Amino acid sequence: MTQEKKQTAVEWLINELVKKGFPIEKHGIDLYQQALAMEKEQMRSCFWEIDIQTFEQYYKEMYGKE
Repeated sequence: MTQEKKQTAVEWLINELVKKGFPIEKHGIDLYQQALAMEKEQMRSCFWEIDIQTFEQYYKEMYGKE
């Protein structure tokens, strides 16, 4: 059974902006990657009671990314 991958809030926002015609150029891509990294770090801090490996496995399974 394959679990459906979810979107992070940052991914949802970028997709909505692109749908509305906002161009995502080189700087936009860089900012997008930076925002994803920040969002991931915020999620990681919510998992402070479990080890990092467990979080990394959860994030990869849930969002399909490293």
